[in-house]
Amino acid sequence: MSVEFFRAEFGGPDAGGGDQYAHVVGEKTANAFGLFDMNGNVWEFCQDWYHNDYAGATTDGSAWESPMGTFRVMRGGAWYSTDAVYCRSAFRNGCDPDHISHGIGLRVVRVP
Repeated sequence: MSVEFFRAEFGGPDAGGGDQYAHVVGEKTANAFGLFDMNGNVWEFCQDWYHNDYAGATTDGSAWESPMGTFRVMRGGAWYSTDAVYCRSAFRNGCDPDHISHGIGLRVVRVP
Protein backbone atom coordinates (compact mmCIF):
# COMPACT_ATOMS: atom_id res chain seq x y z
CA MET A 1 0.00 0.00 0.00
CA SER A 2 1.18 3.50 -0.73
CA VAL A 3 1.91 6.29 1.72
CA GLU A 4 -0.90 8.25 0.06
CA PHE A 5 -3.36 5.41 0.84
CA PHE A 6 -2.35 5.40 4.50
CA ARG A 7 -2.64 9.16 4.74
CA ALA A 8 -6.09 9.15 3.17
CA GLU A 9 -7.37 6.20 5.22
CA PHE A 10 -5.60 6.57 8.54
CA GLY A 11 -3.70 9.86 8.65
CA GLY A 12 -4.00 12.16 11.60
CA PRO A 13 -4.84 15.86 11.51
CA ASP A 14 -1.36 16.77 10.23
CA ALA A 15 -0.96 13.84 7.82
CA GLY A 16 -3.02 15.16 4.92
CA GLY A 17 -6.23 13.19 5.43
CA GLY A 18 -8.16 10.74 7.52
CA ASP A 19 -10.32 11.35 10.54
CA GLN A 20 -9.30 13.24 13.63
CA TYR A 21 -10.77 10.68 16.01
CA ALA A 22 -10.96 6.93 16.60
CA HIS A 23 -13.83 5.45 14.61
CA VAL A 24 -16.30 2.58 14.80
CA VAL A 25 -14.81 -0.75 13.70
CA GLY A 26 -15.54 -1.60 10.08
CA GLU A 27 -15.95 1.95 8.75
CA LYS A 28 -12.60 1.89 6.94
CA THR A 29 -11.20 -0.43 4.27
CA ALA A 30 -10.40 -4.02 5.27
CA ASN A 31 -6.89 -5.36 4.68
CA ALA A 32 -6.02 -8.26 2.37
CA PHE A 33 -7.10 -10.75 5.09
CA GLY A 34 -10.52 -9.11 5.48
CA LEU A 35 -9.61 -7.64 8.88
CA PHE A 36 -10.69 -4.12 9.72
CA ASP A 37 -8.85 -1.42 11.65
CA MET A 38 -5.57 -3.23 12.06
CA ASN A 39 -3.65 0.00 11.52
CA GLY A 40 -4.23 3.66 12.21
CA ASN A 41 -7.30 3.67 14.45
CA VAL A 42 -5.63 3.39 17.86
CA TRP A 43 -2.30 1.99 19.00
CA GLU A 44 -2.98 -1.56 20.17
CA PHE A 45 -1.28 -3.12 23.16
CA CYS A 46 0.21 -6.55 22.47
CA GLN A 47 0.95 -9.36 24.88
CA ASP A 48 4.71 -9.04 24.33
CA TRP A 49 7.04 -7.06 26.58
CA TYR A 50 8.99 -4.37 24.74
CA HIS A 51 12.66 -5.05 23.93
CA ASN A 52 15.04 -2.77 22.04
CA ASP A 53 15.69 -5.45 19.40
CA TYR A 54 14.77 -9.04 18.55
CA ALA A 55 17.85 -10.70 20.05
CA GLY A 56 16.55 -13.66 22.10
CA ALA A 57 12.98 -13.34 20.78
CA THR A 58 10.73 -16.36 20.49
CA THR A 59 10.76 -18.03 17.09
CA ASP A 60 7.52 -20.01 17.31
CA GLY A 61 5.09 -17.09 17.11
CA SER A 62 4.33 -17.06 20.82
CA ALA A 63 4.42 -13.88 22.90
CA TRP A 64 7.73 -12.70 24.33
CA GLU A 65 6.81 -12.92 27.99
CA SER A 66 10.18 -12.20 29.63
CA PRO A 67 10.14 -8.54 30.63
CA MET A 68 13.13 -6.30 29.96
CA GLY A 69 11.72 -3.23 31.64
CA THR A 70 8.21 -2.00 32.23
CA PHE A 71 6.83 -1.39 28.72
CA ARG A 72 4.47 -3.54 26.66
CA VAL A 73 4.59 -3.55 22.85
CA MET A 74 2.12 -1.36 20.96
CA ARG A 75 1.50 -1.64 17.20
CA GLY A 76 -0.57 -0.09 14.44
CA GLY A 77 -0.34 3.65 14.96
CA ALA A 78 -3.24 5.89 15.89
CA TRP A 79 -5.54 8.38 14.23
CA TYR A 80 -3.26 11.21 15.36
CA SER A 81 -0.03 9.66 13.97
CA THR A 82 1.55 12.27 11.72
CA ASP A 83 3.66 9.89 9.65
CA ALA A 84 2.39 6.88 7.68
CA VAL A 85 5.37 4.79 8.84
CA TYR A 86 3.71 4.51 12.28
CA CYS A 87 0.54 3.03 10.76
CA ARG A 88 2.06 -0.37 10.00
CA SER A 89 1.77 -3.58 11.98
CA ALA A 90 5.53 -4.02 11.59
CA PHE A 91 6.20 -0.76 13.43
CA ARG A 92 6.27 -1.22 17.17
CA ASN A 93 6.60 1.06 20.12
CA GLY A 94 6.66 0.57 23.87
CA CYS A 95 4.40 2.03 26.52
CA ASP A 96 3.68 1.57 30.20
CA PRO A 97 0.65 -0.76 30.37
CA ASP A 98 -0.92 1.51 33.01
CA HIS A 99 -0.86 4.50 30.64
CA ILE A 100 -4.32 5.72 29.63
CA SER A 101 -4.89 7.60 26.38
CA HIS A 102 -7.64 8.18 23.81
CA GLY A 103 -5.25 6.78 21.20
CA ILE A 104 -4.38 3.46 22.87
CA GLY A 105 -6.48 0.31 22.99
CA LEU A 106 -6.33 -3.43 22.60
CA ARG A 107 -7.85 -6.00 20.28
CA VAL A 108 -10.04 -8.68 21.80
CA VAL A 109 -9.89 -11.95 19.90
CA ARG A 110 -12.43 -14.72 20.24
CA VAL A 111 -11.27 -18.18 19.27
CA PRO A 112 -13.95 -20.84 18.80
